[in-house]
Amino acid sequence: APKSFTIPITDDALVEGNESVNLTLSNPTGGATLGSPSTALLTILDNDVPPPGADLTLSKTAGPDQVVVGSSLIYTITVANNGPDAASGVIVTDTLPVSVAFGFASANQGTCSGSSTITCVLGTLTKGASVTTTIVVTVTAGGTFTNTATATSNIPDSNTSNNQAAASTEAGYRIFLPLVLKN
Repeated sequence: APKSFTIPITDDALVEGNESVNLTLSNPTGGATLGSPSTALLTILDNDVPPPGADLTLSKTAGPDQVVVGSSLIYTITVANNGPDAASGVIVTDTLPVSVAFGFASANQGTCSGSSTITCVLGTLTKGASVTTTIVVTVTAGGTFTNTATATSNIPDSNTSNNQAAASTEAGYRIFLPLVLKN
């Protein structure tokens, strides 16, 4: 008569793909015999659903690279979603260096607010979508300074190492030298 047995399997919430087990029956005891085949491949189907996820990337530029104190500097920030899912609640945060004075900020989706820390609430970015934010400032001091922006979302991000970018700028002073003409 056929015999059956139970293999206990503990379910978990990890998305890990299907798993396979080779089962081999051998060396029967008590007068039992093995039929053919005596081996089988058991496949345990993973029924876990991956959590929603996105991969936001952020890039940032500052222009021009060299500016004069008193002139405008434009930060351009682009945040994109590489997927696989839509990213909701996307926010870009940019704390301005002390060497600049805030002028204005805008985005082609959502709204921006703040004057020393700029917060742009961009909403939802579908897979493949991007939003560009522009921040215009006036340079108030000379030297080299770096400005960093960060993107976050309500959805888990598979790669947070690309959610931040920085741009450096060198600012100098305009010097006026009198010109004396001699005959």
